Amino acid sequence: MSTDTVPAVIRIGKGLGRTIVVVVALLHLGIGPTGPPVVIESPPTASSADTDSTEEKIYCYVELSTGGASFYVTINDTPFMQATSAGGEAMSSPVNVRLVGENNELRVVAGPTMKSDSSGLTTPEDARLSGSVSLYRKGQLTGTQAGEEITTFSLQDTIEARREEKRQSFLNRMEEAPPEEKKELADREEELTSVSFPIEMTVRFDSPKTPSFAGHLTKAPVIEDTTALKDYAVKLRNLMRRQDTREIYEEMKVKNRDYNLAYYESDGYEWWKKHLEGKYFESGLRTDFNREDIGLRPLLDGRLWEVYVENGEPDEPWDPTGRKFFKTRGEDGTIWSMRVIVGRVDGELCIVR
Repeated sequence: MSTDTVPAVIRIGKGLGRTIVVVVALLHLGIGPTGPPVVIESPPTASSADTDSTEEKIYCYVELSTGGASFYVTINDTPFMQATSAGGEAMSSPVNVRLVGENNELRVVAGPTMKSDSSGLTTPEDARLSGSVSLYRKGQLTGTQAGEEITTFSLQDTIEARREEKRQSFLNRMEEAPPEEKKELADREEELTSVSFPIEMTVRFDSPKTPSFAGHLTKAPVIEDTTALKDYAVKLRNLMRRQDTREIYEEMKVKNRDYNLAYYESDGYEWWKKHLEGKYFESGLRTDFNREDIGLRPLLDGRLWEVYVENGEPDEPWDPTGRKFFKTRGEDGTIWSMRVIVGRVDGELCIVR
């Protein structure tokens, strides 16, 4: 299971686990390891867990338990989590920086994965995803009744509702069909009433107790100039090649500011410089790609764009293609990666998530 961002991300083998809500540095801004040998999505800025604050922050957590399929989860059309597991996985992660106040949209797309015994691909009958959106205060245990539950959801309920809709549609067709067509329709009952991948589920919820970032998300200006986006991506790659920590940090100032408001005040540039040099540069930051290798994926109807590196893999709705823009070769034994999502703020392109 792979996620992007936040102060605390807890992954557990099976079931929804419990963890104390503490704001820890490692996953603050989506910087971390991502796969064997060790992969972490980690942050460009972070601070100590005991940062003093005169105003108690509320943390909105999405808690998920998945299995039997591949899943791609977005919150307000920004990537939140990918998971592929025939068995079971669980995660609990705060999502404050993705929220827009009213009518937040959590969207799940499910697709097949290889069965545990490698006998073939899983089916919708194998797919399992359940979850909740809850509010917690610092020090409370997630996965317990301590938080304020906003909503719960289940993919199985969605599949069953979809199956019932298709069955009702089939029965209506049978009733309206002329006698000579009824047998043909009856022979196709399983085909016409079964649910197949991809399966989509949308959950909507309000978040009045946490800051709204609609200005940088759902209400951001639309970007139509893809040439300018490619130019900007090349600029970022060149900064990576020069290992220019100061300029990379400046390109992330909007993202950093939003994360500070969402979670806690960071230690700023010095932390970022140490993290980038000690993790990304030491592990071998990958810059071995050209302009034509850069992919652009529109989010929020083109208000934001994910910049990634093409890898030649097929693009499935439950498994978007490409590798993350900031990614290391794992020369120190750990592969670090971070998504780059670009928006326009005050007329300038910059990294916003």
